[in-house]
Amino acid sequence: YFMTNPEEVKKCVSMVETLQVNQAFIDAMEGDLGNSDYMKHFISRFLEKSYPFFCKVLVHLSEHRTHFELTASLPTVKHKTWDFLIRVVVPPGYETNLKRVLIMIFDLSPTRQLQTSLNHSEKAFHLLTDNLTDLVLRFDPAGRCLFSSPVFELFTGIPCSDIYGKTFSEIDFSESLCRFIEKEIQTVMAARKKTEKSFTFPLKGKETLCSWRFMPEFSEEGEIQSILCLIR
Repeated sequence: YFMTNPEEVKKCVSMVETLQVNQAFIDAMEGDLGNSDYMKHFISRFLEKSYPFFCKVLVHLSEHRTHFELTASLPTVKHKTWDFLIRVVVPPGYETNLKRVLIMIFDLSPTRQLQTSLNHSEKAFHLLTDNLTDLVLRFDPAGRCLFSSPVFELFTGIPCSDIYGKTFSEIDFSESLCRFIEKEIQTVMAARKKTEKSFTFPLKGKETLCSWRFMPEFSEEGEIQSILCLIR
Protein backbone atom coordinates (compact mmCIF):
# COMPACT_ATOMS: atom_id res chain seq x y z
CA TYR A 1 0.00 0.00 0.00
CA PHE A 2 2.75 2.45 0.95
CA MET A 3 4.72 1.74 -2.22
CA THR A 4 1.71 2.60 -4.39
CA ASN A 5 0.53 5.51 -2.24
CA PRO A 6 3.59 7.71 -1.64
CA GLU A 7 1.44 10.60 -0.51
CA GLU A 8 0.45 8.59 2.58
CA VAL A 9 4.10 8.04 3.51
CA LYS A 10 4.79 11.73 3.00
CA LYS A 11 1.84 12.57 5.24
CA CYS A 12 3.11 10.26 8.00
CA VAL A 13 6.67 11.57 7.82
CA SER A 14 5.45 15.18 7.90
CA MET A 15 3.94 14.49 11.33
CA VAL A 16 7.26 13.32 12.77
CA GLU A 17 8.85 15.90 15.03
CA THR A 18 12.42 15.53 16.23
CA LEU A 19 12.48 16.24 19.97
CA GLN A 20 16.13 15.66 20.77
CA VAL A 21 19.34 14.58 19.05
CA ASN A 22 22.87 14.17 20.36
CA GLN A 23 26.01 15.63 18.82
CA ALA A 24 27.11 12.30 17.34
CA PHE A 25 23.88 12.19 15.32
CA ILE A 26 24.43 15.73 14.09
CA ASP A 27 27.99 14.88 13.07
CA ALA A 28 26.85 11.78 11.17
CA MET A 29 24.20 13.75 9.30
CA GLU A 30 26.61 16.67 8.78
CA GLY A 31 23.89 18.98 10.08
CA ASP A 32 23.72 22.25 11.96
CA LEU A 33 22.78 21.87 15.62
CA GLY A 34 22.13 25.60 15.87
CA ASN A 35 19.36 25.52 13.26
CA SER A 36 16.47 24.41 15.47
CA ASP A 37 13.80 24.75 12.78
CA TYR A 38 15.80 22.62 10.39
CA MET A 39 16.38 19.92 13.01
CA LYS A 40 12.73 19.87 14.07
CA HIS A 41 11.58 18.59 10.68
CA PHE A 42 14.83 17.33 9.19
CA ILE A 43 13.56 13.73 8.75
CA SER A 44 11.08 14.83 6.07
CA ARG A 45 13.97 16.29 4.08
CA PHE A 46 15.39 12.79 3.56
CA LEU A 47 12.13 11.27 2.35
CA GLU A 48 12.68 11.59 -1.42
CA LYS A 49 15.98 9.69 -1.46
CA SER A 50 15.12 7.29 1.36
CA TYR A 51 11.53 6.36 0.51
CA PRO A 52 11.95 2.53 0.75
CA PHE A 53 13.53 2.91 4.19
CA PHE A 54 10.65 4.99 5.55
CA CYS A 55 8.17 2.49 4.10
CA LYS A 56 9.84 -0.34 6.02
CA VAL A 57 9.83 1.66 9.25
CA LEU A 58 6.12 2.44 8.92
CA VAL A 59 5.29 -1.19 8.12
CA HIS A 60 7.20 -2.45 11.16
CA LEU A 61 5.55 0.10 13.43
CA SER A 62 2.11 -0.75 12.05
CA GLU A 63 2.84 -4.39 12.91
CA HIS A 64 3.41 -3.24 16.53
CA ARG A 65 7.10 -4.11 16.48
CA THR A 66 8.82 -2.22 19.25
CA HIS A 67 12.44 -3.14 18.51
CA PHE A 68 13.92 -3.66 15.05
CA GLU A 69 16.96 -2.89 12.93
CA LEU A 70 17.30 -1.85 9.29
CA THR A 71 20.18 -0.94 7.02
CA ALA A 72 19.86 2.00 4.68
CA SER A 73 21.86 4.42 2.58
CA LEU A 74 20.87 7.87 3.78
CA PRO A 75 21.90 11.25 2.36
CA THR A 76 23.56 13.74 4.68
CA VAL A 77 22.81 17.45 4.79
CA LYS A 78 25.83 17.97 2.51
CA HIS A 79 24.35 15.51 -0.04
CA LYS A 80 26.79 12.71 0.68
CA THR A 81 25.44 9.19 1.01
CA TRP A 82 26.52 6.89 3.83
CA ASP A 83 25.53 3.38 4.81
CA PHE A 84 23.90 3.17 8.23
CA LEU A 85 22.52 0.55 10.56
CA ILE A 86 19.36 2.06 12.05
CA ARG A 87 17.98 0.67 15.30
CA VAL A 88 14.42 1.70 16.13
CA VAL A 89 13.04 1.25 19.65
CA VAL A 90 9.59 2.19 20.94
CA PRO A 91 9.96 2.92 24.69
CA PRO A 92 7.61 1.12 27.10
CA GLY A 93 4.34 2.98 27.52
CA TYR A 94 4.29 4.36 23.98
CA GLU A 95 3.47 1.15 22.07
CA THR A 96 -0.04 2.25 21.12
CA ASN A 97 0.31 5.98 20.49
CA LEU A 98 3.93 6.06 19.20
CA LYS A 99 4.44 9.50 20.73
CA ARG A 100 8.05 8.61 21.45
CA VAL A 101 10.38 6.60 19.22
CA LEU A 102 14.11 6.25 19.77
CA ILE A 103 16.32 6.02 16.69
CA MET A 104 19.98 5.04 16.89
CA ILE A 105 22.20 5.09 13.82
CA PHE A 106 25.55 3.40 13.35
CA ASP A 107 27.84 4.37 10.50
CA LEU A 108 28.74 1.18 8.62
CA SER A 109 31.11 2.78 6.13
CA PRO A 110 34.34 2.63 8.20
CA THR A 111 33.43 -0.68 9.85
CA ARG A 112 32.18 -2.70 6.87
CA GLN A 113 34.83 -5.39 7.30
CA LEU A 114 34.08 -5.69 11.01
CA GLN A 115 30.36 -5.85 10.30
CA THR A 116 30.93 -8.70 7.85
CA SER A 117 32.81 -10.62 10.54
CA LEU A 118 30.03 -9.94 13.03
CA ASN A 119 27.45 -11.17 10.54
CA HIS A 120 29.34 -14.42 10.13
CA SER A 121 29.51 -14.78 13.92
CA GLU A 122 25.79 -14.07 14.24
CA LYS A 123 24.97 -16.66 11.57
CA ALA A 124 27.11 -19.21 13.40
CA PHE A 125 25.31 -18.31 16.64
CA HIS A 126 21.89 -18.83 15.03
CA LEU A 127 23.03 -22.11 13.44
CA LEU A 128 24.11 -23.34 16.86
CA THR A 129 20.99 -22.24 18.76
CA ASP A 130 18.61 -23.42 16.03
CA ASN A 131 19.85 -26.96 16.57
CA LEU A 132 19.91 -26.93 20.38
CA THR A 133 17.20 -28.67 22.36
CA ASP A 134 17.92 -26.21 25.20
CA LEU A 135 16.06 -22.92 25.19
CA VAL A 136 18.25 -19.88 24.50
CA LEU A 137 17.11 -16.33 25.22
CA ARG A 138 18.86 -12.99 25.01
CA PHE A 139 17.77 -10.00 27.08
CA ASP A 140 18.78 -6.36 27.12
CA PRO A 141 19.75 -4.85 30.51
CA ALA A 142 16.13 -3.75 31.03
CA GLY A 143 14.88 -7.33 30.68
CA ARG A 144 13.40 -7.00 27.19
CA CYS A 145 13.80 -10.08 25.01
CA LEU A 146 16.10 -9.56 22.02
CA PHE A 147 16.36 -13.14 20.76
CA SER A 148 14.81 -16.55 21.29
CA SER A 149 15.76 -19.93 19.85
CA PRO A 150 13.00 -21.71 17.86
CA VAL A 151 12.22 -24.20 20.65
CA PHE A 152 10.60 -21.35 22.62
CA GLU A 153 7.54 -21.56 20.37
CA LEU A 154 7.57 -25.37 20.59
CA PHE A 155 7.64 -25.27 24.40
CA THR A 156 5.21 -22.38 24.98
CA GLY A 157 3.06 -22.12 21.86
CA ILE A 158 4.00 -18.42 21.62
CA PRO A 159 5.64 -17.28 18.34
CA CYS A 160 9.17 -16.00 18.89
CA SER A 161 8.34 -12.82 16.98
CA ASP A 162 5.68 -11.97 19.58
CA ILE A 163 8.17 -11.66 22.44
CA TYR A 164 10.87 -9.49 20.87
CA GLY A 165 11.21 -6.12 22.57
CA LYS A 166 9.05 -7.23 25.50
CA THR A 167 9.70 -8.23 29.09
CA PHE A 168 8.26 -11.53 30.32
CA SER A 169 5.67 -9.63 32.35
CA GLU A 170 4.40 -8.14 29.09
CA ILE A 171 4.08 -11.65 27.63
CA ASP A 172 1.77 -12.68 30.47
CA PHE A 173 4.00 -15.21 32.23
CA SER A 174 3.55 -15.87 35.94
CA GLU A 175 4.52 -13.14 38.38
CA SER A 176 6.99 -15.43 40.14
CA LEU A 177 8.79 -16.26 36.89
CA CYS A 178 8.96 -12.59 35.92
CA ARG A 179 10.40 -11.66 39.32
CA PHE A 180 12.97 -14.46 39.04
CA ILE A 181 14.20 -13.33 35.60
CA GLU A 182 14.28 -9.68 36.66
CA LYS A 183 16.28 -10.52 39.80
CA GLU A 184 18.82 -12.66 37.91
CA ILE A 185 19.36 -9.98 35.27
CA GLN A 186 19.92 -7.39 38.00
CA THR A 187 22.40 -9.74 39.69
CA VAL A 188 24.33 -10.25 36.46
CA MET A 189 24.41 -6.51 35.83
CA ALA A 190 25.71 -5.80 39.34
CA ALA A 191 28.21 -8.67 39.65
CA ARG A 192 29.24 -8.67 35.96
CA LYS A 193 29.42 -12.47 35.97
CA LYS A 194 27.18 -15.43 35.21
CA THR A 195 24.61 -16.90 37.58
CA GLU A 196 23.13 -20.39 37.72
CA LYS A 197 19.83 -21.19 39.43
CA SER A 198 17.02 -23.74 39.34
CA PHE A 199 13.50 -22.53 38.67
CA THR A 200 10.35 -23.75 36.96
CA PHE A 201 9.36 -22.94 33.38
CA PRO A 202 6.05 -23.81 31.63
CA LEU A 203 7.12 -26.48 29.13
CA LYS A 204 4.13 -27.39 26.97
CA GLY A 205 1.76 -26.17 29.66
CA LYS A 206 3.43 -28.05 32.51
CA GLU A 207 5.55 -26.33 35.16
CA THR A 208 8.92 -28.05 34.89
CA LEU A 209 11.98 -27.54 37.07
CA CYS A 210 14.81 -26.30 34.85
CA SER A 211 18.41 -25.19 35.17
CA TRP A 212 18.83 -21.49 34.30
CA ARG A 213 22.16 -19.90 33.39
CA PHE A 214 22.42 -16.13 32.84
CA MET A 215 25.64 -14.85 31.20
CA PRO A 216 26.66 -11.22 30.52
CA GLU A 217 27.65 -10.21 26.99
CA PHE A 218 30.10 -7.32 26.87
CA SER A 219 30.61 -4.57 24.30
CA GLU A 220 34.07 -3.55 23.07
CA GLU A 221 33.99 -0.79 25.71
CA GLY A 222 33.51 -3.35 28.48
CA GLU A 223 29.85 -2.51 29.14
CA ILE A 224 27.20 -5.22 29.48
CA GLN A 225 25.09 -4.85 26.33
CA SER A 226 22.96 -7.98 26.73
CA ILE A 227 22.42 -11.07 28.87
CA LEU A 228 22.37 -14.55 27.37
CA CYS A 229 20.10 -17.06 29.10
CA LEU A 230 20.31 -20.84 28.70
CA ILE A 231 17.40 -22.93 30.04
CA ARG A 232 17.86 -26.70 30.32
